Amino acid sequence: MTNPYIDLHAHLNFPDFDEDRDLIISQMKEQNVVAINVGTTVETSRQAIELAQQHPGALWATIGTHPLHAQEDDSEKLESFFATDFLADHQSFIVGIGECGLDYFERGGDKFTEEDLAVQERVFRHQIDLSIKHNKPLMLHVRASYGKTLDILQEKFNG
Repeated sequence: MTNPYIDLHAHLNFPDFDEDRDLIISQMKEQNVVAINVGTTVETSRQAIELAQQHPGALWATIGTHPLHAQEDDSEKLESFFATDFLADHQSFIVGIGECGLDYFERGGDKFTEEDLAVQERVFRHQIDLSIKHNKPLMLHVRASYGKTLDILQEKFNG
């Protein structure tokens, strides 16, 4: 039977679901629901792949670095993750790159520095390159940065 419902953006790989993850996945399977767990760091990307491996056909993974984690998961760390045998051995579970993009939303008066924005952009550009290299679509996170995001995407995909 095909799955009539697909959750395209889940985070069952997050610690919030540690207590009831198995129950939720069991209920999803009973209701013919599949999900794509979205990585936001190298670690949550690894966890998304592991869950997909444990539940083939029910769970899938995207891998990448959320813009708000760009400082901790820089391009070098991400590239290292992509180069590992672990990743190569699990390509069939990975359906996209991301959650990546740009997030310029200022919270509670906190402002991003120019360096913060430059790191977000550099890591985003790197993930676009990885998506092209590995022939995977992007799972985008875009907040208060639509114009800049579109400019970068047009530059990368239209030359």
